[in-house]
Amino acid sequence: MAPPAVTQSPGQRAGGSGGRRVVTAPTAAGDVPPNQTLYCNNLNDKLHKQDLQACLYEFFSAYGLVLEVVVRGTNMRGQAFVVFADLGSATAALRAAQGKDFLGKPLRLQYAKTKSDAILKLNDQFKPRKPNAPRNKVDAGAGSATKAKDGKATGETGQFSLFIENLPPKATKTSLDILFGQYRGHTESRLIEGRGVAFVDFSTQAQAAVAMQGMQGFKVDPSHPIKISMVEK
Repeated sequence: MAPPAVTQSPGQRAGGSGGRRVVTAPTAAGDVPPNQTLYCNNLNDKLHKQDLQACLYEFFSAYGLVLEVVVRGTNMRGQAFVVFADLGSATAALRAAQGKDFLGKPLRLQYAKTKSDAILKLNDQFKPRKPNAPRNKVDAGAGSATKAKDGKATGETGQFSLFIENLPPKATKTSLDILFGQYRGHTESRLIEGRGVAFVDFSTQAQAAVAMQGMQGFKVDPSHPIKISMVEK
């Protein structure tokens, strides 16, 4: 799983000697060396942060192994960072997905100015943030994408989501509520209009797993068997 080491230039370091590394957006298209992290902007900012994170993960996984997706916070909406396991995958995604429609808006992609924590950890260059150090804007905006040691996202409790794909154009929130409301623990259905995807929330992971098993491959109509996956927390 470990990618080839990527040399870090002096301009790629952020923060003090003991601070957390911060992934920042490039200042100009031509002054950033290729690396494993892509800076994405012009994203649909009407989605829940967790939903946008899951959509980005699914979309960019077509180009290679995605290690991490960090979605920016309230003050920096419409921006995110996607971290790939290797430079080749990041470059392929940058070239192929540049300007491609993503949730109704054209993607704008650049290499990120600094390495992500995920890459620094793989290269044994990561230094933990001091316990009392102030959190930066990226940290504050990455709640749903930051994983604790037990594999659950910090700040996200009591909600487990299923990602539903291959829905027909006629699908509605009401139809999703009817389909998944028969399963215990269903709390909400969120349809992404015109994209054929949705998120369905449950109170516990076990309840979500039961619904996923029961509805996997269900044909909403003869040509649309749905694909269901658990959203990682």
